[in-house]
Amino acid sequence: MMEFSDWRERALKAIAKKKEDNKPQSVKNSENWERLRNDIISSAATIHGINTGIERGYSKALFVSNIYQKVETYAKHGNVEIVSAAIEEIRKFNETMSVVITERHKFFKLLEMAENAKAAKESNSERENSEITIPGGKVVQNWKENRLQIIFDNKPDYDTIRELKKWGFKWAPSVAAWQRFNNNNSIFALKQIIKYLKEK
Repeated sequence: MMEFSDWRERALKAIAKKKEDNKPQSVKNSENWERLRNDIISSAATIHGINTGIERGYSKALFVSNIYQKVETYAKHGNVEIVSAAIEEIRKFNETMSVVITERHKFFKLLEMAENAKAAKESNSERENSEITIPGGKVVQNWKENRLQIIFDNKPDYDTIRELKKWGFKWAPSVAAWQRFNNNNSIFALKQIIKYLKEK
């Protein structure tokens, strides 16, 4: 009975993930924006309370940092619309309430970061994937998905799987590959995996 309930839980999670993945990007963006906006409003209200002396014992810098980090995540992913909306929201608070984040704060440079990330993403999506052969499979540098993928001919053994996980690779059943975000760290990790496979 326990096995069935475990299977059911996994199946329900997989169904929920599939539904989430199938949502149109515009719906995902509006849901993400609503979540972020609620966080910004909550933090801005606390900062206003700190500025007016109503809220005591809180650090304004921590709340500003919280807002910055959440918006920075969207900027790094090139989501210009959400970053722009967040900056406008903060400017509205600055004009109508006390100053939440000053204009000289690096928060207001996040739009530039988002635009650069979006441009880099678009230029990467036009690049052709590169492949190299490794012992027992191949490596694909997937620019469109921004992933470094290892595709094995057969299922790797337990020790190889442990090594892959150790170096940050995760199994992606949708593409039947072990993958991680494509950056300098992933290249270093790949070199360690290749070294391990050659020594095996």
